[in-house]
Amino acid sequence: MTQSPNGMSDDDDRPVWRLAQPARDRELIRPARELLEDRARTGHFGLAREVLDGLVDPERAWLLEDLFWYGLDRADWELAAFCIAAGYPVDPESEVGDGVIHDALIYLPGRPDVIDWLLDQGAEIERRGRNHFTPLLYASQIGEVETVAVLLRHGAEIDAGSIIDDNMTALIAAAVTGNLPVVQLLLEHGADANRRLLFTGEDAVQLSEENEYFEIAKLIRHYQSKKSD
Repeated sequence: MTQSPNGMSDDDDRPVWRLAQPARDRELIRPARELLEDRARTGHFGLAREVLDGLVDPERAWLLEDLFWYGLDRADWELAAFCIAAGYPVDPESEVGDGVIHDALIYLPGRPDVIDWLLDQGAEIERRGRNHFTPLLYASQIGEVETVAVLLRHGAEIDAGSIIDDNMTALIAAAVTGNLPVVQLLLEHGADANRRLLFTGEDAVQLSEENEYFEIAKLIRHYQSKKSD
């Protein structure tokens, strides 16, 4: 096995843990495994700091990403915080594109604890990802009701639209995909049920009925009638 100039073997000189599959199914690159084993023995990050100081990108970035997502997957906040302090970016430098919350929703589904922790670390709550969806829009579309609750508690803009194409809102996204618990939660927090898609002019009631989610349509109408009283 040959060694690269930075001390990493050629077999390890690749981003195995990068965001290509669910975190729990990924294999750590060898340096990350060794650093985690040392931390387990010593209780501190001394060796990790030493190794990171001796690396340059992209190897350093790969190693930090390995450790960061390993920490998130196992709710090891100390490890994840160490990675941020060592330079792992909470969100990309570009203004638009999936951020760490979007990635967590995709690769660590069903983990509102991860989303909550990331927001506490300064992750961008209104960041626009693919289709210009905010994290709230995406979480609503995929039915992550507990994560939606976390995002709302942190102040996510409830009626933020997707801006491009159709100006979809979180309520419309949840209604059109049949996510009744999310629809109810959004309505309880004051989501505007009268918002319409930009091109078709349809609202959440019409879209839910088109997709045969009649209980959702009934629930939205109930909230609309309460507001008009």
